[in-house]
Amino acid sequence: MGFLRDESGGITVEWVLATGLAMGLTLGATAIIGSGAGTSATDIGTGMARASDR
Repeated sequence: MGFLRDESGGITVEWVLATGLAMGLTLGATAIIGSGAGTSATDIGTGMARASDR
């Protein structure tokens, strides 16, 4: 019953969960930053268009 004392499987599961958490946080941050950047780019474009019409 050596497999009951073997911790290599548990460590693998921890690394998989930690990697998944890191990926989830990265994707979430990218989505938040990306949506904000898109809005800012639209606002800048609108402002430049209005300025050139004057």
